[in-house]
Order: sequence, then structure tokens, then C-alpha cells
Amino acid sequence: MTRTYEVAISDAASLAGETLIRQLEERQFPATKLYPLGADDTVSMNYLGEELDLVDASTVDFSDIDLLFIPAGTVRDPDMMAQAVDSGCLVVDASKGAASMGHSMPVMPGINDYQLEEARLSRYVVVPSSPAALLLSVLKQIQNRYGLTRINLTACLSVANSGNEGVNELRGQTVQLLNGKPVETETYPHRIAYNLLPQVGPIDEQGVAECEGHLRTEISTLLSNDIDVRVTCVIAPVFFGDSLSVDLDSDQPMDLQDVADSLSELSAHELSESGAYPTAEEVAGCDTIQLGRLRQSSVYGTDLSFWLVADGVKRGAIAAVEVAELLIKDLAK
Repeated sequence: MTRTYEVAISDAASLAGETLIRQLEERQFPATKLYPLGADDTVSMNYLGEELDLVDASTVDFSDIDLLFIPAGTVRDPDMMAQAVDSGCLVVDASKGAASMGHSMPVMPGINDYQLEEARLSRYVVVPSSPAALLLSVLKQIQNRYGLTRINLTACLSVANSGNEGVNELRGQTVQLLNGKPVETETYPHRIAYNLLPQVGPIDEQGVAECEGHLRTEISTLLSNDIDVRVTCVIAPVFFGDSLSVDLDSDQPMDLQDVADSLSELSAHELSESGAYPTAEEVAGCDTIQLGRLRQSSVYGTDLSFWLVADGVKRGAIAAVEVAELLIKDLAK
């Protein structure tokens, strides 16, 4: 008989939380009971056709819960997480910046599965943030074949990465502009409709935005600290779907066809035919990570540029559930 689990999701009413719930349903995760955590008791969440009221985390006995998910990009509650771990609950943490804090090595299936045993013992596992989760499998595939010395990444992120607040702000500002009305800004420091904002999160003394620092740390941690990683993050006026422009250098010369063939082997990845390229519109709501515009510009063959698009919010939920699926295989009854 297949074992089932009682699962809690923090900030369940957020866009990332709701996306995670949908992933549990789509992947038929063996959860017999779901605790959607949140402070607003007037909100309910639908899970497998059942309406569930939000539950205040302070009232939950985590010894009754097997798994606690912290959805991608949400804000972590250290006290709640510590209480869950102390009660024997397994915490899957994809919260904003968790993988950069150094508390635990982030786990990415197919890259460092050997860290799963430590996660089982500690009852705590960190999942890379959404933008890093989109790119790491591709970079690892190239690193294994040719080595990597430099990665230059420009990430154009959809407003969905800011949750429902970002989506509603873009929608509202678009309507206001089309109707000739003054634009109201709340979520972002500047207008996002028909605009680009080259800052995602606070900027530190070195001029590095929070999201850029997190991405650089996660890539370096999971690949190598010897790689020169440079990141620029931009908020784009797109509801769903992140677009990444990547330029890298390798230790060994790369054969473009060999690179294309090796990337085609990756699960959940699709490579556009020569001359074609994917766009954010095509991946909104999709599971796949799509690549295109593979090209080289130097005569030495040690450079590679490509374009990658994916629904970062959905891929963040998928990454968290995939890690949980691997962990529960060996959980004791």
C-alpha cells in the first residue's frame, strides 16, 4: 500500500503558494491532508475539489505534519520552520534567498542528488530560487562536457515573480494608461507598464541588487566558485514567463551541434530549430524550459550564447515538488 502524507504550505494564498498546490494535484503527490497556512481566515483554497480555509500557523501542531513547503520566492518564517523541524516535520524551503544564506547546501535534482541524504537527516532541504532553477541543468550539462570559466546572465523576469501584487499592478497600470488616467505605483518604485526596471530587490553597497546576488551565489555554489558569474536582473512588463539571455566561456572548445544534441537530452527541456526561438508568451503556464538562438562568435570555439524562456513561478513549484518526491521515497513510516 502506498504511503500518504500530511502536507502544509506556508503563504498558501500567494501566487507561488497556489501554483504549488496545483503542482501537487497535477503530479498526484500522495497528500491525504493539506494545511494551507495563512493569516486571512476569510480566504479558502481549493485542493482536489475541496475548499480548505487558511490555517494560522501558530495553531498548527507540526508533529502531525510530514512535509512543510515554503513556496518559491516567498518570505520565510524562521520560527515556524524551526518549530516544524523540531517536531519531526520535513521542510522544503524555496523561499526568497534561502539558497544564499548558507544554512544548507541547495539541492537540485540531477546536479547534486547526493545531498538528499543529509537533507533527510536534518529534516531540512533548500531548493534554488526560480531563475536559478531554470538555468542550472543547462549549465551543468555544458560544464560536464567542456568546463566553464565565465557566465554572463541577463534575466528579464515577469511580474509574476512579485506575486499577485505584481500581476495586479501591471494589469492596473496598463488599463490606466490606455484610458489616459494617471498611473498608480505601489509594488514597484517606478511604473512597470510599458517599461523595464533594472532593479529586483534592494541594492547593496556594491550596487548589486538582491536578486542578482542570490542568483550569483546559487550558481556558484552548485557549479563552482571558480566560475566568473555576472548577473543583471530586470523586471519586464510581462505577466508570466521569464526570459534569460546567457553568454558563457568554456575551458575547452565547444562544437555547436554537440552542445545542441546534449541539451536536447535534458528532460523537460525543448530546443528550437535553427532560425527559430521561443518567447515568454509560449511558455506561460507550461512545464517546459525552452531554448533557442544557440550561437558562437569567436574563432576559438570557447564561447556560447543562447536564449532561454520558462514560466519561472511554475518551474519553481515543480522544482520543490520534485525534491519532495525524491525525499519521501525513503521516509520512514
